[in-house]
This record gives sequence, C-alpha cells and structure tokens, in this order.
Amino acid sequence: MVTGKAPSALKGLPAPDRVFIGGSGAALPAVISHVIKKINRGGIIVATAITLESIEAARTSFKKAGLHLDITQVSVSRSHKAGKGSYMKALNPVFIMTVTT
Repeated sequence: MVTGKAPSALKGLPAPDRVFIGGSGAALPAVISHVIKKINRGGIIVATAITLESIEAARTSFKKAGLHLDITQVSVSRSHKAGKGSYMKALNPVFIMTVTT
C-alpha cells in the first residue's frame, strides 16, 4: 500500500497489474491518466464513485484512452428499529467502475 496524494505519490512505483482508485475527488482524471500510462497490458483498474460527476470524469478519461468502462451500481441498507419491528434504511448507492487494459 502507498499513502499520499495521487498521482504524485505513484511516481517511481513499478508497473502494476491491478489498481484500485477511491476517494480521488477532483484529481480523478489525473489519477486515471497516470494509471493508464503505467499499468501492464491486460491489467485491471477498479474505481469507485458516489457522484455522477465522478462517473462522468472516469467515463471521459477511459474513453479518451480508447478503453471500455463497465459500471455497476450497488446499494446497501441497514436495519433500524421501528416500534416493535425493524425496517431497512437505504444508504447512498456506490458505483463500481471497471476497465481492463
């Protein structure tokens, strides 16, 4: 694991086979661009997002590189008490984006 702000924290690392990107915010396009240049052929990139803007930034970045982006949306709910019973309260959906280089 490498800690630091990407993409600058990624410089000097060996070419990866797999990359997970999460919590990049506005740096997402720069991180994706760096990873695409460094990842080994046939590598897999997985990124998560909660905003539509992040999904569009990722889609645009991968499309620009000629890569196809698969997007899966997952939802999670937690149980909460409701009188003598319980109900499921939804949390924000998460989008999981996957690309094979």
